[in-house]
Amino acid sequence: MENAADIAAVDGIDGVFVGPLDLSLSMDCFGEWESDEFLAAVEAVFSAARAEGVTTGTLATSAAEREQRLEWDVDYVATGVDLMHLARGLSETLEHSRDVVDSG
Repeated sequence: MENAADIAAVDGIDGVFVGPLDLSLSMDCFGEWESDEFLAAVEAVFSAARAEGVTTGTLATSAAEREQRLEWDVDYVATGVDLMHLARGLSETLEHSRDVVDSG
């Protein structure tokens, strides 16, 4: 985090991605998305990236997180991880299959 400006200035860097869990853990404020210290760190990283014209992104795995993270004025938000999406899809398929079997 302390080197965000130097990293963003490296020729060829296309984007800066803040992993909120990783960042909060490294700052000893795990999951404290509203803490002033955490939000200041997020803003410092993204400001450094914007100053260099570098794309900014982050991760949000719930509706509430997506709404909050979009307020960070990032270029993109990854809406989850592949395993999470696969599990949700499998759960929906299983539920539908049970409904079909039960109604038949």
